[in-house]
Amino acid sequence: MITKITNIAQLRTRKGTTNALVETLGYYTASDEGGNTYQWNASSTLSDNGGSVIAVTGVATGRWISTLSTVNLKQFGAKGDGTTNDTAAVAAAIATTKPVFIPTGTYILTSNLVLNSNQQLYGEGTGSVLKAGADGLRDLVGINGKTNVTVSNFKIDGGGQTTNVFTGFKYCFGVTVYNSSNITIENLTIDKCGIARSGSNA
Repeated sequence: MITKITNIAQLRTRKGTTNALVETLGYYTASDEGGNTYQWNASSTLSDNGGSVIAVTGVATGRWISTLSTVNLKQFGAKGDGTTNDTAAVAAAIATTKPVFIPTGTYILTSNLVLNSNQQLYGEGTGSVLKAGADGLRDLVGINGKTNVTVSNFKIDGGGQTTNVFTGFKYCFGVTVYNSSNITIENLTIDKCGIARSGSNA
């Protein structure tokens, strides 16, 4: 039996019993696309990452662990509203090493993202946008020394050059690939920035 609750805040107040299942209807509010399914692991002491591993307040041992094989940015608290700095949430999702889905929205980033080997980062098309929110993000999406990485079906907005005039953030590369192999980049729109390739195996 799966118990349904409203959000992550409520989950943090709910200690589970062994293998209990809980479905969150959203991250902040029901139906905000941040819903997830969790199982209680009574022996876990994993660090709370804000999305796939949730600790209960005041409980040292025992964690809610996501049962899903993929993660989406909104399950980590990203808002995708084009205003909120979503960097920490996006980075936390990528750090799981699972495939990461970008729901429709504009996610503001102020530091570089580093993908892992055997990882997929994908969206719903040009409505799924990763947008630079600072100068100098030379590796907005970085793939360095990795294998078997797929980046697909979303848009990167560098917030910078339009035509031949810089009108926004500068020095942003949409995707950089260094000394990596078996890298797939497809159905990707890169606007107001660039794409870089380096290394003999890229």
